[in-house]
Amino acid sequence: MVLEAYRPSEMRDADLNDLAMAAACLCRASTALISLVDRKRQVFLGCYGADLNEWSIDEAICRWVVEANTPLVIGDMRGDSRTKQHKLLVNEPFYYFYAGVPIRAPSGHVVGTLCVFDATARPEGLGGTCLEGMEALSRQAMRVLHERRMGRIQQEQQKHTAEKTPAVAVEKQLRAEHAALQLVGDIGGIGTFELDLATNMTSISPEVCRIFGLSRANIYPIEALIACMRTPDSSMLHVINSREADIGALEAEYCIRRANDGAERWVRRRAGVERRADGKPIRLLGTMEDITRDRIVSSRLSALVTLGDELREVKTPRAAYELGARVLGEALGADRAGYAEMSGGAQGILSIVRDWTAPGQKSLAGVHDRKVFADSFQFLERGLLLAISDTDEVTWLHRELEQYHRLGVRSQLVMPILTQGRLTGCLYLQSSAPRQWADREVAFLRAVTDRTQAAAASIEARRRQQTLHEELAHRLKNLLALVQALANQSLRGIDDREAVRSFERRLIALSSAHDLLMQRAWQSGDLEGLAREVLARIAPLERFRFQGPVISLGPNTATSFSLTLHELGTNAAKYGALSNESGHVDIRWHLEEGEGGTRLILEWAETGGPRVVAPSRLGFGSRLLKSGFGTPGANVLEYPSEGCRARFSVPLAYAQEN
Repeated sequence: MVLEAYRPSEMRDADLNDLAMAAACLCRASTALISLVDRKRQVFLGCYGADLNEWSIDEAICRWVVEANTPLVIGDMRGDSRTKQHKLLVNEPFYYFYAGVPIRAPSGHVVGTLCVFDATARPEGLGGTCLEGMEALSRQAMRVLHERRMGRIQQEQQKHTAEKTPAVAVEKQLRAEHAALQLVGDIGGIGTFELDLATNMTSISPEVCRIFGLSRANIYPIEALIACMRTPDSSMLHVINSREADIGALEAEYCIRRANDGAERWVRRRAGVERRADGKPIRLLGTMEDITRDRIVSSRLSALVTLGDELREVKTPRAAYELGARVLGEALGADRAGYAEMSGGAQGILSIVRDWTAPGQKSLAGVHDRKVFADSFQFLERGLLLAISDTDEVTWLHRELEQYHRLGVRSQLVMPILTQGRLTGCLYLQSSAPRQWADREVAFLRAVTDRTQAAAASIEARRRQQTLHEELAHRLKNLLALVQALANQSLRGIDDREAVRSFERRLIALSSAHDLLMQRAWQSGDLEGLAREVLARIAPLERFRFQGPVISLGPNTATSFSLTLHELGTNAAKYGALSNESGHVDIRWHLEEGEGGTRLILEWAETGGPRVVAPSRLGFGSRLLKSGFGTPGANVLEYPSEGCRARFSVPLAYAQEN
């Protein structure tokens, strides 16, 4: 019956394909499917990431969604008794994760599903508001199916009537069919309207009356609808004023204020023009649909994406929480939102540096006595969300009620922030009027809190790591200074002062290498940047020519690399190309593929200096250069007359190891 009632004119529907793609992107899944399910089979009407036609009901994982009439998430299909034998686990593309939500007809019956599959298992399930987003998309899919069905019924009935009844009977039959379609539309949350362009009087269904907050009546002047629109429907006005047959935008979305209570609602209008035989427009026919809920879900998803982007730029935990408060206030339409820091325990204070307020609302920024809100803090200290719909109706708030009245708070949501089990702050939302907080609003508050708390923790961890690095650098520098002082005292009686000075220079080079690594927080550094920083301490950089791709070096290799370059540069300054005014050094590096994998090759070539000869004895410096980057035997050091040449080879994976 389901497949018959909503059978598609074509197996694939472009709108349903688009909705499937949106679901896949929302959930970061490789495949999404929109299908109808009956007792015998599952037929796929919208697909993204896979090209499927139908499954038998025994193969359909979605049958459990239909039977239970509730969303289903299977983090790892291999461990679930319902799916561990499914063919998707043993045949390409090897899906392991499943999430599905029901598609409900206007009657409330489940007719199909919107589901996503992914090749990576997700034991943690779907994060954030992905399930809410999928449910919103499933409602859109139902609207597409419903519109297709209504259009098909109307076409078939009009064709049947035109063939078998006289003109007057046709008109009567069409009106009866229109009334029936209007009733079906109202049940599905879609109202209908018919605007007579000769009189500007509009026949509207009860659902349109409900959407616009009008008393239930069949006929209204079009001005009654336009008066509710915050921004008038320009395409509709164009037809009314010009009497042209082209309505322009067949579909439009706009915000209205309901006539009875002033509440804001979002409406989607679809319409077309009915013309006479000569082409003159006589009526505007269409539907009105309340899409407020979908707009809210969409705006909150967008707010979470924006929050994630902006959190990457904040520098302090407090700034992260203040950003989260602003997003909460704007997305949930509160009067006030903020972040309060706690200090001093139960007898201490709470500080609000800056809060977000709606226009005309008073800020609560400042220092407040925590004891005044002792009853509320009994919940927060246990990590419990505090949700108050009306402070005047909560009996246990009697000691705090006067303070809430003074602050202009009638309803609020307060989310505690715990650090190692201790209450250190809270995010709060407040309104000056009673307000029933919906489950979706609470879920959004939790999602924002999770993101801001994670960002704040990351910022704090980076700050502590930086402090640790600075302390380590300070201690290491003191240790090297102590080694240098001990060396000066111990080597004071040695006649070969040049050897002592060479040792001191190498110690300074080691200290400089560690300074550079500390500046990079012991992370991988760019080869050329590191080379420039080391050699700039020996000679002007104009004396060096660098050539090679961008390559990062791990901290271990960076240390030996710095010492090696320092030794080469020092020798060049004393005996080689840097000892006169005309010499220079070429430093080139590249990657080579070999049997053992990719290797990093670094070459040092001096030209323009005095004639050089190989050292007569193998000292510490020569042994250091022979060892290169810690891989003896893979390095070449030569002394042709035109200048020193060196070639170092190291596995790339070793060089970049962190």
